Amino acid sequence: MQISVRSQTAAQTTLSWQPVAGAARYRILWSDRPGETVRFKTAGESGESLFTFCRSTHIPYYIKVQALAENGTLLEESTPVQTPRGPRAAAAAGGTVPRTGGCHGKHRCVYQLAAL
Repeated sequence: MQISVRSQTAAQTTLSWQPVAGAARYRILWSDRPGETVRFKTAGESGESLFTFCRSTHIPYYIKVQALAENGTLLEESTPVQTPRGPRAAAAAGGTVPRTGGCHGKHRCVYQLAAL
């Protein structure tokens, strides 16, 4: 499972990935540090293969996704991907930079979007 940056603003990064056969939901995990011994925190869960992670993009984050079966069994886990720093970096990486959006004024909001 490969994670892609779909879009980014100064306050959020939208990520997507290819659906995994048999997955009922996806758990999105994040860290602000790279490394194999780093503990990832849960950002949220999504029933779609699209998720918006709301954190300031002035520093990179490390995101990984776990595909889970209906009973919670781990089907697949992505390798961590580093988010770009700021919206211009996302555009250079092939993502888009929306002109509007944001996290509705909340510093640490996390929410999911419907599939495109």
